[in-house]
Amino acid sequence: MKAVIKELAPEYRKWRRVHGLQPPLHAQQLAAWVLLLISVLYLVGVLLPALCPPLRLPVCALAAFVLLVHVVTHAVAMLLDPADADLRAQCQRVPVPEFDRNRHAHVIENGRCHLCNISIASQRTKHCSVCNKCVDRFDHHCKWLNHCVGRRNYGWFLACVASAVVLSFFLLALAVAEMALLYVAPVRLADVLHKNRVKPSPRVQHKEESGSKGMA
Repeated sequence: MKAVIKELAPEYRKWRRVHGLQPPLHAQQLAAWVLLLISVLYLVGVLLPALCPPLRLPVCALAAFVLLVHVVTHAVAMLLDPADADLRAQCQRVPVPEFDRNRHAHVIENGRCHLCNISIASQRTKHCSVCNKCVDRFDHHCKWLNHCVGRRNYGWFLACVASAVVLSFFLLALAVAEMALLYVAPVRLADVLHKNRVKPSPRVQHKEESGSKGMA
């Protein structure tokens, strides 16, 4: 029974991961997509409509630019394969054997990977156990991308993180600015305030007009 469990356990690591969209998808990866969708809906449905037209257009253009940069860098960092060049040059898709610790002490020994069956490009090449492949200048395995970060996609990864931080602070600053405008310069939000203002009923309005006439 133990032999059967040992044989079936590494089944999800049988094939090399080429990009971050290959199953199984990670929970943090899905959470990142959900947070991005919520942020876009909050921006489009709440923050932008609350601005007056002169402010809405430039803020919308800036938000679209930051969002586009984040989506593009996220997609490239997730889809670009950071595997070793010799591994990417292999045309055939073959299953990766399970590492036998009885034969080898380490996956990579003397500049050669026993699982990928290649000579590594540099001393910084590491074999990722999650993606099951050798990554040139391996940095880490990112759960948000569901992919490794190495030499080929490291710059795109940094741009993705930076754009995510900028987008977060942009939404926070815009929300705080709009709350401040309600007290400092409500004319900037006048169009929305007039649309959402509750109009008094005709009876109440008539009483208010009568009271004002009586005081006059």
